[in-house]
Amino acid sequence: MSASVVVGQIGVSTNICHYSINLLDAVNHLSQHFNIIEIELENQIRHFFESDKYAFVEEIKKLLRLKNRKGLNFCLHAPYVGSETDLSAINPVIRQEALWRMMESIELAVDLGCNNVTYYLHHMNKKLDQNVRLKNLRHALEKVAFYADKLNIKILLEYIPIQTNYHVGFDMADLMSICKEFNFELALNISQYKTVYDSEEWCHNILGSLLPYLGKVYIANTLPSERNIKSGFYYQKLLSYLYQHNFAGPIIIERKNYLSGFGQEDNQLLLATAGLKNDIINFIGQ
Repeated sequence: MSASVVVGQIGVSTNICHYSINLLDAVNHLSQHFNIIEIELENQIRHFFESDKYAFVEEIKKLLRLKNRKGLNFCLHAPYVGSETDLSAINPVIRQEALWRMMESIELAVDLGCNNVTYYLHHMNKKLDQNVRLKNLRHALEKVAFYADKLNIKILLEYIPIQTNYHVGFDMADLMSICKEFNFELALNISQYKTVYDSEEWCHNILGSLLPYLGKVYIANTLPSERNIKSGFYYQKLLSYLYQHNFAGPIIIERKNYLSGFGQEDNQLLLATAGLKNDIINFIGQ
């Protein structure tokens, strides 16, 4: 795959603008170096969206003008923090609230001219029986799939190989089964980089299984000082494997290091993030 093709697949998430209240400024700032921008409905952006719908509608109008003027491509990440975003919740009231948020995200994607929404499947209650969670999840996703298909929106389920104490993800096999059942795709998040991800064994055994369902990959905006000195950046074997197997989805660079505003230090971090994009392009183009 040529570098010219790869350059159009590398995007950035607004979550690196973690402290930004102004979504329009964040997108405009990121668009200096990126054509694909994923709008993540969390932190300040989620608070803005949920607290003042009228003002957010006005923000959407401005975003669309910016999108059209610069030829940007938007994608959307649905809210994922808190039990109120858990489609597998044992409490039916919470589950309905999570479903409402997901439907609202799909509608927002349409308004923004996106063609896909990513949702992180998690469960907050570790003691809850896996079969009960999966039953709840499938019942909710059946409604999500119907509504998304009606509005021509593709749903991607985010898979994070490393589980945390805060979010406990579903098994890879369960996610692949759900994707097959509802015609969803997977979004692989390896922003919490581990050496195993860049091993040939992991690529062939794990990534190879995911590839038929894979629609998006997330990596971290590592600084030059954090990258592998010998090779310049992480993910060499993983990226090689993806492009050798004609992966055509976007690679989204997301937060590890935050932009706290739009000052001089933030511009340097944005340049470093854009530098990672160029490293990938150069690596694939070799």
